[in-house]
Amino acid sequence: RPIDVDFLIAPQSYVLFSEGPEQVIEQYNITESDNFVETDLPTYGDRDGSVFLYAAYDSTYLDAFGNPQIAYLVRPLDRLDYDRDFHSLLIDDLNGVSLERIDFDKPTNDRNNWFSGATEVGFATPGYRNSAQVSSTIVGDEKIDLTTRKVSPDGDGYEDVLLINYTTGELGYVATVNVYDAHGRLVRNLVNGELLLREGTLRWDGTDNNGNKARVGIHLLTVELFRPDGSVLRAKKTCVVAGRMN
Repeated sequence: RPIDVDFLIAPQSYVLFSEGPEQVIEQYNITESDNFVETDLPTYGDRDGSVFLYAAYDSTYLDAFGNPQIAYLVRPLDRLDYDRDFHSLLIDDLNGVSLERIDFDKPTNDRNNWFSGATEVGFATPGYRNSAQVSSTIVGDEKIDLTTRKVSPDGDGYEDVLLINYTTGELGYVATVNVYDAHGRLVRNLVNGELLLREGTLRWDGTDNNGNKARVGIHLLTVELFRPDGSVLRAKKTCVVAGRMN
């Protein structure tokens, strides 16, 4: 279903494509609706699916008899293969909850680069900055680093996830990441045998192995990256699980 509308999208801007902009305005906290585009969209599955973004164009060529012909072509721009497990484990009802990209400089099809819209913005930010958006650039010479030392899984859009950035410089590393509390008790088997890229990001949403919020306090992340040739990168990082004061 082509999006046939004359609309200029500026760099670093946000646009909402919807079949019913009026309904979106009524349901969510809208700060700007001039960047809403009304258009037909296909139906996406609630549990999983794939989203493709491509540009269509035509090209003229000569056939075997020397006659001009027009070929209609498409150029892929981006793709996301998603499933409901990208969302926060702390949200029971996912109806109306937006799946938001965390870092636009990270690969689109990285499941660790997506998270649920924050509770305090009504679970979605249509037409403006994603509530989950942060930059996960590694600073300095660290092979493994955290964007922040605190995770606060309360759905307010601020530090709801802890990003673990890595840069190995080589392919073939496999990661094991565990989270322990201050008493050395295992809280979460976060990653177990995941094959990594040369650089990327893993995330922890502040939950334990049972899907509950981890206890407030200091936690230890143990990260081990290893290759079949015996190369190993190890790191221990401390962080704090924070909670609101009542």
